[in-house]
Amino acid sequence: YAVTAGGALPSMVCIQDMLNTGDNVRRLEGMLSSTMDHVLSAISPFNVGVDSQAGKQPIKFSEAVVAAIRGGCTEAIGLEDLLCRDIARKLTILARSVRMQVAETKTCEGEDGSFLSKEAQEVVLRLNKGFSCGSHCTQDCTKCAEIAAALAPFDEELAQRAAKARADGMCLRCVGVVDVEQDLARVDVKEISMAEDPNICMCDGNTVLLKIKSDRSLSHPLTLLGPGTGAPLIAGAVFADLLRIGQSFH
Repeated sequence: YAVTAGGALPSMVCIQDMLNTGDNVRRLEGMLSSTMDHVLSAISPFNVGVDSQAGKQPIKFSEAVVAAIRGGCTEAIGLEDLLCRDIARKLTILARSVRMQVAETKTCEGEDGSFLSKEAQEVVLRLNKGFSCGSHCTQDCTKCAEIAAALAPFDEELAQRAAKARADGMCLRCVGVVDVEQDLARVDVKEISMAEDPNICMCDGNTVLLKIKSDRSLSHPLTLLGPGTGAPLIAGAVFADLLRIGQSFH
């Protein structure tokens, strides 16, 4: 349950400790999809200047997706991550943990201005059938090659969107929000500037982040930042949950 929502981050523990000690959680915000973080930080790295070739250079969307797959970032139904469904499920769990009555989290999927066009979304859903790729895939994996070839037609449109964000001094990031006061849970891919949120801009590769704003931390939200996935990390987080469950019986 906790690992499903926050991966290796101790998000649920922090939230429950706050609630159990009388604090009131007002807002949760962050990047909780390792896949989307890997892909977006690759096609839209924050440290590339408008007129400078210094720093990390963007790569093609299709190449970034395959790199995320081989890096072990994707879920078992991995390409659904590109539709923001994975982070939406995580936000739904987090919203319920702060006692919101949420049936599901809204995403930008299918809307005008969403991260992927409707045509690209259809291709992703088709590729997702029978998806079995992961960190075990080698450079000559035919399924990874098929995925890259199918997504390649969308490289240019996403590169243009990333370039526009970069020209405005921003980068693309997938950000989820749970706003208790507005009774809202939503995830979007949007442009973020360093001035607006440097932590989110600097998330790179297998990094996830969650900011928890409460009555006790209105001006400076509690921020959890670290690697989100990987077998040793997830195994440790699951084992920690089991230990907590065991201790509750003593």
